[in-house]
Amino acid sequence: MELFFVSCLIADGQHRIIGTVKDMDGKEIENAVLGLYSNLDSVLVKSTISDSSGHYTINEVDTGSYFLTCTTIEFGVRI
Repeated sequence: MELFFVSCLIADGQHRIIGTVKDMDGKEIENAVLGLYSNLDSVLVKSTISDSSGHYTINEVDTGSYFLTCTTIEFGVRI
């Protein structure tokens, strides 16, 4: 079973990243750890944990280039 997640960037004065972590069967994944890293130097910028419905929000994101990782007990790390 592979890990699958959907995210999108929304601008509303401050940037935030919101999304839902799901497995390939569409089941939401609770307590997934999401890390937002700078593309420039791979430094962790922000992190959060998905809720019981698999939803997550990362608030107050500066404009820039990033990559997002997702870690779960079941699936390990996915980039």
